[in-house]
Amino acid sequence: MSNSTNASSTIVETLFERTRTNLLASFEGFDLKKALRLIIIIGGYILIRNIGSRELAKRKLQNEVRRSQQEKSNKNQENLIEKPGQTNGSTSAMPFGWGNKTRKRRKEQQEAFADLVERINKEKKNGNDLEDIEDLLED
Repeated sequence: MSNSTNASSTIVETLFERTRTNLLASFEGFDLKKALRLIIIIGGYILIRNIGSRELAKRKLQNEVRRSQQEKSNKNQENLIEKPGQTNGSTSAMPFGWGNKTRKRRKEQQEAFADLVERINKEKKNGNDLEDIEDLLED
């Protein structure tokens, strides 16, 4: 056991000596100008990295907000289609009128209905394509 302990201690001592000599050799020609240059480079990297991570976090937050607004808009469109007399979850019927709000509501309903009809037509078209393919495969 003493041989293995001596061998491992000599290996550790050798590694320590080599590391120390390499570090000393690296910093031999190190003057104030080189030290200042190194500090500026490292500081600039840290600064740019922090700014970049903040910008990425802002973009991620903006994308999440956009996505949630879009989901809310789609949900409101579906509500307008299903219950044309109600908006924003209110249970009272929408009064008839000739004002700008009424025209905007009706226009939103028409657009939502047109989108729904277009989506249904696409689904039917995709379904018909599959049925045609199935008919060809069965024959």
